[in-house]
Amino acid sequence: MKQSYDDNDRVIALAGLFQSTGLVRDIANTGLCGAQAEQSSLNSLFAFDAPTTLAIFGELAHIRYGLQTLHAQLKEPQQRDLEIAKYSISLVRLADKALKQPKRMATIGEALHILQSNQSNLTLSEEELHQQLAEIYQQHLSATEDRIMIKGKALYLENSANAARIRSLLLAGFRAAVLWRQCHGKKHHLLLQRRKIGRLTQALIQRI
Repeated sequence: MKQSYDDNDRVIALAGLFQSTGLVRDIANTGLCGAQAEQSSLNSLFAFDAPTTLAIFGELAHIRYGLQTLHAQLKEPQQRDLEIAKYSISLVRLADKALKQPKRMATIGEALHILQSNQSNLTLSEEELHQQLAEIYQQHLSATEDRIMIKGKALYLENSANAARIRSLLLAGFRAAVLWRQCHGKKHHLLLQRRKIGRLTQALIQRI
């Protein structure tokens, strides 16, 4: 990827994060989520050598849901979805911790490379892919002190397939949080540049 990043790169990375956490919220509460948005988020886990930030997600239309979710969170802070906000903050914290552990990051990257190879050679089903991504998340990112507690309806949370999808999307959210940090995203940007980020997000939505 390029070594120079701008505000749009940071907004795109944030949109990737909020897309994943928004989808987690949806599955936890309804058992359903946007199929294209879910697939785009999971695909980003295998974009190892993307030349640009946007290329990690393919195109703007692939993160439409994330841009819309991010914009909604910024537009009316008093009415923002607290669960999405909490999941996103937790994933940024998790990314910060992991980025200080190069061996941990390398191990996660290696596991994803192996899974990509298995997917190509064995043609894994969607359910099998979710299960293996969930295992990577549980093994490398879901230690007791790092565990992100998901709220929702027991009917959906206790479904094993939904649980695997949620963990897969948390892994994708972690990837987006790491990307945001790599684009020089700072926590104070979300507090002090809320209006600016909102304008940039709206401008990107209008380009779709």
